[in-house]
Amino acid sequence: MPNLLLPAPDEKLLFFHLEGDDTERYGAIGYLRADFGKSGREFWTTWFPSQPKLLTSGFNHEFDYVMNSLREDGLNPPFASRKNLEEFCSSTPGKDLTTRGTGYMIKTWDYSYYIRCLSQPGDYDIYVFAYDNHFLLPELAKRQSKIDERNELSHENKSHHRRLE
Repeated sequence: MPNLLLPAPDEKLLFFHLEGDDTERYGAIGYLRADFGKSGREFWTTWFPSQPKLLTSGFNHEFDYVMNSLREDGLNPPFASRKNLEEFCSSTPGKDLTTRGTGYMIKTWDYSYYIRCLSQPGDYDIYVFAYDNHFLLPELAKRQSKIDERNELSHENKSHHRRLE
């Protein structure tokens, strides 16, 4: 499979539909919702655009390629059936999203795909949230910088308290 599903980092927010300013700030393009139907081998999808201006022919081509590779490449492609998805999720650690499933990520040069899998007959099995990296990566870097800054301040405060004791 040319597109490797990786366990996702801690950005749980990116596995869900964004609204308001977050849509633009993170470069949300849209998301696909899919299920395997009653037989477990069908593939029914619905696309929900977030920012139509980001729906370029380059994105559409890459998204189709990624989705088709997840459905067709390899011996047991994870999106070929509910059974394959269950086997993939049980054998491949991902980001635990509690009752909302398991999260994986595919990152390409221009786009990132945050994929939430929850294999349950009668419900949607897969959500694929697509982001434009030109917006997403700088925003994630800012968030990480703020986290690092808070951690550094916390460490300095603890050191200061120890010296006072």
